[in-house]
Amino acid sequence: MQWIKEHKKILIGGCIVVIVLLLAFFLGGPGKSEVSNSDNTETATETNSEETANGKNDLPEDTIGKNTTTTEAGNPEKTTSETAEEHASPTTTEGTTEDEIVNRTEVATDENVTTETTTEASVTVTEVSTEPVTEAATFQCTVTISCSDILNNMDSLKPEKAGLVPESGIILSTNVTVTEGETAYEVLRRACTNAGIPLDASAGYVKGIQNLYEFDCGSNSGWKYTVNGMFPNYGSNAYVLKEGDSVLWNYSCN
Repeated sequence: MQWIKEHKKILIGGCIVVIVLLLAFFLGGPGKSEVSNSDNTETATETNSEETANGKNDLPEDTIGKNTTTTEAGNPEKTTSETAEEHASPTTTEGTTEDEIVNRTEVATDENVTTETTTEASVTVTEVSTEPVTEAATFQCTVTISCSDILNNMDSLKPEKAGLVPESGIILSTNVTVTEGETAYEVLRRACTNAGIPLDASAGYVKGIQNLYEFDCGSNSGWKYTVNGMFPNYGSNAYVLKEGDSVLWNYSCN
């Protein structure tokens, strides 16, 4: 009883603190437990300081420094920082690992696609380069341009055209290399171009050669062509030449 009297103030203060903590726990909820813990810690510290200053520090050990707040289940509550650390660490580690796996998988997939595309392109180029190139066959034909019929009808020729008629009556006689599929008209154009002879013609119809035009030597005069001595029954741009053909372009006055 003497001890209780000597520590009356301290016991009363402790009871008040306990009552305040209980009221804060039941009325304030979990959100206020941390404030109560802080107040409780400060009060206990002040009490311990007073006892130390007065030389009274002989309270039972189980009464001093017990500031742990318990939940309804009776287990000590974990602080906010401890809970955050427990949940944050596994999540961060797992998240980083998954991202790295996904990134590596995507990179590997892109590299595989690139490799396959390059291989296909190489195969395509190889196939194109190995295709054989077929050259068209060529052969020889003769082309002759003659106006000898004018020599027999000089009186019908326009006077200004007389100087255009050669004495032999042959304007051109040459061998021509013909590519398979070429027509008599195409060969005539190339022969005149190579020899520098003026040619006025279009769509297979020849109006003038060496500036000698139709109607220059009579109303029925003009240029006609024969192949191997025969008159084809279609235009020169439709007649496909064969090897050894002899084409004659003759100016006729009749």
